[in-house]
Amino acid sequence: MQLCIFARYAIILTMQEQTLGLRDRKRLETRARLEAAAVSLALEGGIEHATVDAISERADVSSRTFFNYFDSKEDAILGIRDIEATAQELAEHAAGNADAISAVVGSLFHVIGPSLRDTAAHHNRMEIIKRFPQLLSRQIAQMTTMTEQLTEAVQAILAGRPGWGQQVDITSAEMMLGMCFSAVHISVKEWLATGSQETPQELEKRTIALIRQLHERIA
Repeated sequence: MQLCIFARYAIILTMQEQTLGLRDRKRLETRARLEAAAVSLALEGGIEHATVDAISERADVSSRTFFNYFDSKEDAILGIRDIEATAQELAEHAAGNADAISAVVGSLFHVIGPSLRDTAAHHNRMEIIKRFPQLLSRQIAQMTTMTEQLTEAVQAILAGRPGWGQQVDITSAEMMLGMCFSAVHISVKEWLATGSQETPQELEKRTIALIRQLHERIA
């Protein structure tokens, strides 16, 4: 199990943008090793078995290094990470998208993209949550934090676009985020259920198409 998970995480790393510098690639590799170690240990012996020391030892890093990436072993097991990009950085990333829907959906996939590149890891985490439902509280708390951060990003993304004005109110940003996030959730759920071979980029395009189809029906 351990070798299988590490191999799959190696595939994730090879799919990262080639523009990343050596330091960033090493950070991604270390994070991937820690997540893989945490998942494999939790599957083997439960979350009690997946201690910070055990995870660090299997990932071949120090416990001190572990806390440079995760606040707790639960975060490592779930693959929880903060949104490292600021709202303005996400807005700049979305600047190349012509319309608001593409910009917001593109930003969401930019944030969650790495976790979509390994369906086996996702399924393994779902299995762990089934066995240890107490982990859900941590996942829900993180989703709430992400929502707050992403709402700020959506405000920055929409500001200045035709029809939105320079100041976008939080209610409009939350509604836009909710619609786009729901579409992403549905697309990813179908993607996992059907075993689709679509790339994250193709999945992003299909998500945008779903939103536009719905918009046409209700407009």
